Amino acid sequence: SETLLGGAVCHYQSKLTAKAPAVGGAWEWPQDYGYWYYNGCLRPDMLSCMIALDRTNRENGCLQIVEGSHRLGRIDHTPLTQGQNEVDPQRMTHILARHPVAYCEL
Repeated sequence: SETLLGGAVCHYQSKLTAKAPAVGGAWEWPQDYGYWYYNGCLRPDMLSCMIALDRTNRENGCLQIVEGSHRLGRIDHTPLTQGQNEVDPQRMTHILARHPVAYCEL
């Protein structure tokens, strides 16, 4: 981690994301820095790490990422539900038109 970030590393947050079998769940497009920014992190010199406890693939709803979106800077978020925000949907339309989606099968 120190090599990737270029300095000392500290743990910021842990989270377990559980999805029910067969019916699952979905999250609209987020950007981690969109949340970190409002929690006092002024620069995006952080990274997220995911460890799959079960096999994840396209069929059962693996994580999807937008290639190159980390180079777009902080993207405004809008409220979606109580406790969940999403990247501004109008902005996301333009982003998806220019950047491919990758499936993170784990």
